Order: sequence, then C-alpha cells, then structure tokens
Amino acid sequence: MKRQSVTLRRLGRSEVWGWPLFWFSAILYAWGSLWTDAILYNNWSPYWVLIYLTSFMAAVLIAILFKVLFLNRLLKKHPSGLLNLLVAGTIGAIKNLIVGFLSVEVGLIGELQFPFRGLGGFFVGIYLFLLFSISIGARVEHSIMVNELGRVQTWLIGLRKDSAEKLADARETLATQTRQALLPKLQSLQLLLSSTGASVDTIDHLRKVINKDVRPLSEELNQRAQDLALTPESKPMRSRNVKFFQAKVQLRGLIRPLPILAIMPIGNLMGSYIFLGAPECLDVFYGSVVSSAIIFLAKALVPKALRVTRGKAATFLSVLAAVAAVPPYWGGVQHTSDPVIALLLTLMIINSFVYVLAFAWPAALDEDRIEARNRLDRVNQDLRLELSLFDQQLWLARRQWQFVVHGTVQAALTAALTRLQATDQPDELTVEMVGQDLRRAERALMSPPEHVINLPESLAEIQAAWRGIVNIKINITQRATGALQGNNDACIGVNEIVKEAVSNAVRHGQAKNISVEVDRECEAALEIKVSNDGLPIKVRPAAGVGSRLIKELTTSWSLGSSKASGLTVLAASLPLAK
Repeated sequence: MKRQSVTLRRLGRSEVWGWPLFWFSAILYAWGSLWTDAILYNNWSPYWVLIYLTSFMAAVLIAILFKVLFLNRLLKKHPSGLLNLLVAGTIGAIKNLIVGFLSVEVGLIGELQFPFRGLGGFFVGIYLFLLFSISIGARVEHSIMVNELGRVQTWLIGLRKDSAEKLADARETLATQTRQALLPKLQSLQLLLSSTGASVDTIDHLRKVINKDVRPLSEELNQRAQDLALTPESKPMRSRNVKFFQAKVQLRGLIRPLPILAIMPIGNLMGSYIFLGAPECLDVFYGSVVSSAIIFLAKALVPKALRVTRGKAATFLSVLAAVAAVPPYWGGVQHTSDPVIALLLTLMIINSFVYVLAFAWPAALDEDRIEARNRLDRVNQDLRLELSLFDQQLWLARRQWQFVVHGTVQAALTAALTRLQATDQPDELTVEMVGQDLRRAERALMSPPEHVINLPESLAEIQAAWRGIVNIKINITQRATGALQGNNDACIGVNEIVKEAVSNAVRHGQAKNISVEVDRECEAALEIKVSNDGLPIKVRPAAGVGSRLIKELTTSWSLGSSKASGLTVLAASLPLAK
C-alpha cells in the first residue's frame, strides 16, 4: 500500500511535464516508429522521418496547450495520477492517428485503421508516461527532499548567526540606554545623601527612584528581551552538492514484479498483435505472465538483507531480464518463419530489459533518497541540538541587563531604603552602608554583565548585600555541586532565583531569616527551596517581573506557606542542560 501511494503521488506531479519527458518520449517514439513502421512494412521511405517529426511536434504542442489551459493549475491544487495518465493517453492517441493519416496520404500504408491506431496510441502514451513518471518522480523527490532539508539547515544556521548578531547589537543599545536612565539618578542620590544624610528627602527620593525608574525600566527590559527572540531573516545559502548514491544497494528492493506484471503482458500483447495477429499473440501474452512469475520467484529467493555493489546488482538484473525474456519471445517466434517477424519479436527481449531495469532505477533512487534524508536529518538534528544549547545561552545573555537592573540594582536600592527606614535617627555606620549600597548599584551599571559567574562568590555577595537586614543561610548538597560544576547556565539560574527570592522575602514579607537549599532533583533538574520566616502569604500576588523571570528559568515553581514549619517556601525546579 505504501509503495502504491508513492507511485500514485509521483504520477500526479506536475513536474513530470518538462524537457526530460520531451527527450524521453522523443527517443522512444522514434525507436517505436522504426520497428512498427519501417521494419514491419519493410518500407524505408524518408517520409517516415517527416511523419515522425510532424506527429511528435503536434503531440508536444498539444501537451503545451493542455499545460497552459488547465493541467498545471489542476495538478498544483489536486495532484492526480489518473488525470496525467488520461492526458498522456489522449496525446498518444492523437499522435498515432496523425501518423496513420499522413501515412495513408503519402501512400505508405493502405488504410488508416482508426480504432486500432487510436486505442494503440492511447495505451502507448500511457505506458511511456508511466515508465517516465515513475523514474523521474524519484528524481523529483530527490530534489524536493534536498531543497527542503537544505532550507531547514540554512534556516538553522542563519538563526544562530543572526541571533548572535542581533544579540550583540541589542546588548550595546540596552547598556547605553540603561546607564543613561539610571546613573544620573544614582549620582543625585549619592549627592543628596552626602549633603543631607538620612533625611526624609533622601528616603523619598530613593523610594521614587525604585518605583518610578528601576521597576518600569525592568519591565521595559523584559519586553525588549522578548523582542530579541524574533525569528531572524536569513539569507539563502548557496546550494551544496550532495552525494546520494550509496556504494551498495539492497538487491531485493530493486526487483519490482508487480509493476512489471501490470505493464509487460499487455504491452507485449499489443506489440505481438501488430506482428502476428490473433490468436497467435495470446501465446506471447501467456509467456509474459510466465516472465512475471519468474521475476516474482527471483524476488522471493533473494535474501532481504543482501546488499551488493551497483555493478553486481546491474549484472544480476540483466541476467534476470534475459531469462524473463525467453517465454514471451518463444511464444511468438514459434508462430512464424518470416525472418522479419522474428526480428520484430526481439522487441519482447528488449521490453524485458527495459521493464526490469526501468523499474529498478527508481527503486534504487528511493533507497538513496531515504538514506540521504536520514543522513541530512542527522546533520540537522545535530544543528537543532546545538541551536537548543545556543538558545539557552542566548536567553540568559539577553536577560543579563534585566538581571542587573531588577536583581543587583533594585536589590541594592531596596537594601538602602530598608536601612534608612529601620530607624528614625540612622547613625553614621548606617549612612555609610547606604552609601555602599548606592555605589554597588552604580558599579553594577558601569560594569558589563558577566557571562561566566562564580556561584559561591555570587551567593556570598548576596549574603553580604543583605547583612544586617536579613540572615541568609545557603546549603548546596554534594550532588547539586557536582551538577553545577562546569554548567554556567545553571549557576546563573540558581543565582538569579536566590537573588529574586531573597529580595521578595524582605520587600513583601519583612523576613529576618532565610534558608536556601539546593539539591539534585533528578539527572535533568535541580531542586531549589528558599524558606523565610516573613509574613505568610494571604493573597496570591500578581505576577511581576520577578515571577516571570523565575517561570522562564524553571520548568515548574510554587510559592506558599508550609503548614508544618509555618515558613513561606518558594520551590523551583531548574532544568540542567545535558
């Protein structure tokens, strides 16, 4: 059924109506005219050449007319093998009738034999188209397959290239705009702090910078990061030469008895009827059925797994064709003593070679197409894997400025605001620590985001940044430590989740103690739990930038109060790249 569907699909292609079909049919029609006209009638008049050229060009013009009027349009929308066969048969019938008419007009034959020539031409047209379309269909599928896989491969390579270029440009733009938006605010805060100390104006100004500048900018950076994920416009790559043919082929797959059974007995019957008449031609038909049975037997005897070189396969198929040619030739030659008829009957032998080899070629192309597709699929699969890993790096890279603003800068300013609000009369040490918070935020903006982080140092910095406000304990199990070694993306993920969880626990829960546990959930993920003793969550807060960041970094996460411990717990599962 699968093979039949492939054959029907190929018969219905519009691509088969082209120059290859022109040359294929020109050669075979010339060959057929030689045998059925000149040799059969023993008439070598040059008129046969003129008749052949006239009738063939008329057939070509009719084919072009059909293509322009309806064939291309119908086949593009509804590919139909039946439609193509009917058109090919109709053109073949018209051509053969033109041959008969012109032959009568110039006196080469006595009568037109309209029904015989029309029906014979119809079946000849179908047979020629069937042989050609099956073969050329395999080549067309080769081209379509390679073009499609090449397009996907080009898109993947272009995606990687364009994304990297887009990322570099966008990062530079984001850096400039972020610094321009926040650095003047931080500098004015430091001036205000140094001149007025921990005054109400300083606290109000600090709160305003956090609410009116930092958070909106974080939202804007989040949207800009999403925009960086747009599909790039890749330029087409130059076509590459791909070797399809394998050194060895599966011999059994090249033997195609069913198509041969469908075509050879009828084709030989029609030819022998022209040479011998009825009922003698029936012996040729029966012999052709026997030939098909021989081919069936040969296929059954060949082991399924046997693979041979192409040369050996061609030799085997040629021997098989020669053996299969004997029954129909013998069935016809025993009915004649005329050497001309005996010579004409050698067409049965030629037909056997044509059918066996003509159907083996597309079968070989099919095997090559499947292997080529598998080979290119493997190449593209490797590219997809590489692209997937690249996307992880791309995601983290394009989020880095957002991490700087939403994480480091906002955390530093929040710490500063918390210190100032903790007492009505801040001492000099508190003012100095607030100044350190502001300078830390400024350094974060001035320094380019780090691509590689040292997780223990980064976590220690988080603890130091919140010292005096909240006590942070961090425990990373040995299994998790092993998974994090050499996995920079996972280290960044852990760092950002912890940073976000600590900031939220202080801002929303007024937590005083926070515990961070990182363990290996499974081979493909880390389990991160951040518990705090802050106010319990009564109403689920609206999803903000931080929540979206955690969602994008993790495969799953939750935030709630533990009934057993009474603590607020953020639990997240962070995927690990293989």
